[in-house]
Amino acid sequence: MSNKTLFAIKKELSAKGVPFDDKTPIHELKKLFDSLPVTSGQIRELKLLGIDYKEKWNWTRKTASEFIRDAEDFIRLRNLLPASPKQRILLMENGIDVPKGTTSAGASKMINELPATDAQLAYFEKNNLKINPAKKLTYGLAHQMIARRERRFLEYKLHNISDKK
Repeated sequence: MSNKTLFAIKKELSAKGVPFDDKTPIHELKKLFDSLPVTSGQIRELKLLGIDYKEKWNWTRKTASEFIRDAEDFIRLRNLLPASPKQRILLMENGIDVPKGTTSAGASKMINELPATDAQLAYFEKNNLKINPAKKLTYGLAHQMIARRERRFLEYKLHNISDKK
């Protein structure tokens, strides 16, 4: 462990009021650091991975780090798999030839570049959402915008429910 890392660990432990002294072995300092609560940065990383962290999980930094690493490994491996039959059919239905050897990641990229579906456009219209005419509304962009709106709406509903209790 570098001196810079050790200094950062000691600084964080001190800031959190965790007792230690200069004789505390490095492995013990690391153990104390790993047992600190999950950070807001880790919670943001989890959200980017599509996981909404719940405080009731009561994760430590180590638990969150291991979960994030495992999720990233899973995504890397999944992206190396061949395109799924569902992906291939969706692309073929949209007139796109799917070359042999296309990966799941490659198919996802092609799918995200497709035009927004009628269902997505209907969602925008039904919910009175404005679309920037200068931006090409692709399937992927529409999907992100709808998912973000639905997530915010759900968080709002959950927040209001918990406030009423």
